[in-house]
Amino acid sequence: MKKDTEESTTESRMLEVIPQVAKNIKRFAEHVGMTPETFYNLKAGGKFKLSGTTLEKIFTAYPQINSDYILFGRGSMLHPSAGFRQAGIPFGMAEKEEELPDDATVLKREVQHKQEIIQHKNEIIEAQSREIALLREMLAERKIH
Repeated sequence: MKKDTEESTTESRMLEVIPQVAKNIKRFAEHVGMTPETFYNLKAGGKFKLSGTTLEKIFTAYPQINSDYILFGRGSMLHPSAGFRQAGIPFGMAEKEEELPDDATVLKREVQHKQEIIQHKNEIIEAQSREIALLREMLAERKIH
């Protein structure tokens, strides 16, 4: 865990997320299609930086990881629609299948998350439309004078 005085980096945030989605670094790396040494080096404080290609592999292998969190430190580690985590069961950690939420629950969370994203985007569009209208009015006034 990082100290308050340490700067949060893409690499440090990735190390925080790994235990949430995999049982251990080795399983995480195998699922991504990489060697565990890469992530052990990160954990040991190595100078290794995660490349765009590596991040793409990670986000493809683990779509529940919130890329905004990893890249910019914004939002939560996992997408709210990552139903397994919402149920308190990290991916790859369930002992029995009945501990996992059913598909309908996961899909409902995914739909709710997508609706929230759409609503947020619509609010941004509306605000930008108002700003554009205001700028057009200002431009029209300049042309008149």
